[in-house]
Amino acid sequence: MIDPSTPCFPQNFVNVVGPVIAAIDPDIVYLPRPLRPSDPNLSVGVYGTIWQPDEESYEIGHHPSAEATLNTYQVGVQTLVKDGDSQRGLNINSILSYRIRTVLYRNEPLRLALGSLKVEDGTFKESMRRWGIRTQRYMSNDIEGSFVTTSVLDLWIETEMS
Repeated sequence: MIDPSTPCFPQNFVNVVGPVIAAIDPDIVYLPRPLRPSDPNLSVGVYGTIWQPDEESYEIGHHPSAEATLNTYQVGVQTLVKDGDSQRGLNINSILSYRIRTVLYRNEPLRLALGSLKVEDGTFKESMRRWGIRTQRYMSNDIEGSFVTTSVLDLWIETEMS
């Protein structure tokens, strides 16, 4: 039976990053999933999106030989701001997006916690190597009479199998 409390990439990364982002502002509603238009104002969603083995990292002598040594995961961080005043909504979302990037780049306790992430599966260990921000996209629209602005930040994380 699958134990949902078993640590595994990328969810263990999400479980560490999400609460730190949520602490940026007491009004943030943190959701460990992609956001929906029906979610509350000032929602932030954090969730895994992609896993990709590094095709250049297959090593002679690595067991199993068909498994890549390095793996990359992509994690999405979404924001959702709803406001009747479009300019204020854009400003709030811009500030929130900036603060999220700042926390991801500069928060020392977060850096230490992420650096210690690992998953042990029998004789194999997958450990965190490095991470960074790839892009952040912004979108806005009127939905059901309210101005909605959102951003999607793409984080990448690299792990190593040993």
